[in-house]
Amino acid sequence: MMWTPCVWNPLAGLQTSTLHSRDGSRVLFRLRTIISLSPCLRNPLVRSDLSPCAAAVNMYLKRIAIRWASRGRRAKASLPLGALSCDTAARQHVTTRHVIDRPRRRHMGHPGGVSRGLRTAVVGHVEWTTIARLARVPRQGEVAHAAAVWEGPAGGGAVAAVQMAQLAGRTTFFTALGDDTAGRRSEEVLGRLGVEVLTATRPGRTRTAVSVVDDSGERTTTTLGPRLQPSLDDPLPWNELVTYDVVHFVAGDGRVLEHARRARVVTASLRESEVVATCGVPVDALIGSAADPAERYDPASFATKPGLVVLTEGREGGRFLSADVTGRYDAMPVPGREQDSYGMGDNFAAALAHALGRGATTATALRAAAERAARCAATRGPYTLP
Repeated sequence: MMWTPCVWNPLAGLQTSTLHSRDGSRVLFRLRTIISLSPCLRNPLVRSDLSPCAAAVNMYLKRIAIRWASRGRRAKASLPLGALSCDTAARQHVTTRHVIDRPRRRHMGHPGGVSRGLRTAVVGHVEWTTIARLARVPRQGEVAHAAAVWEGPAGGGAVAAVQMAQLAGRTTFFTALGDDTAGRRSEEVLGRLGVEVLTATRPGRTRTAVSVVDDSGERTTTTLGPRLQPSLDDPLPWNELVTYDVVHFVAGDGRVLEHARRARVVTASLRESEVVATCGVPVDALIGSAADPAERYDPASFATKPGLVVLTEGREGGRFLSADVTGRYDAMPVPGREQDSYGMGDNFAAALAHALGRGATTATALRAAAERAARCAATRGPYTLP
């Protein structure tokens, strides 16, 4: 019986573009970790036909690579096949730059900054949104001509996902998109902003929206089409939510929320208060706007009270309620010229969820969220497009 070095390629058969993708890099990094920890795979004298462990990991990683890598953006550096080899010599020349192509991130010094190691997710919807600027909102019957100043994927889910990615370095977004150009563009733009989009494709069009911003910075939004939201029946990795530190719930049904509750910290939009109250899932925080009738908080409808309720009031700050304290928080000064208010609430909610996931106190989390909302006010649109 002859023993030969085994050059094991778990991604054999995949296209070169897959191996060169950003998420393909992440898969390869995980593979190198497995190889380094497993004596069976680390041994270069493993007979390929007698390696059930290698075969099992091979099958698992192939599934992961096919599922994720097709959604990733291309890496700047190519990935040498030596990174896939069990042969030590073949892997020695592979540097970290080849395996991970990610920007350097500032280590988080406070709950409002960028953090490493915090796994975050958002469950919600997308609206391909056009923001137009006018001196004032048109009166009934009036025709007004405006210029589009921002266009991209928005809505509570998409905006929260982008903010969460900015804070955590990367985030996962469970959503549903239409089988159209707006859906594909949404996935592409969000991916470039560090959002890993896990989407269920629906027949028909992605929901769109038009938001008019007046000279005061206030916005009036009209949505077009039904809201598309993910369901537990969609073939998405719902069981992986148990591995997340923070999940922010913006759209979905009760079964989805129950799965999201497996995460360590779960926050939800007050717009989904009916879902939260009906399924009886305890959430760590409910966040909404005090000025929006659709986000009214009724304590009597909740058999299980949320750990924290926050009602934002724009430039006036807002108020919060918890089991042991009720009070107000102050808005933070806008760092520059105020552009518009679009997305301030969703940026606030994502930052609050992130801070709670970091273990911040209520006061510290509210301050961090208010800072992010103020930054949004100084930005044209809910975030800066890539």
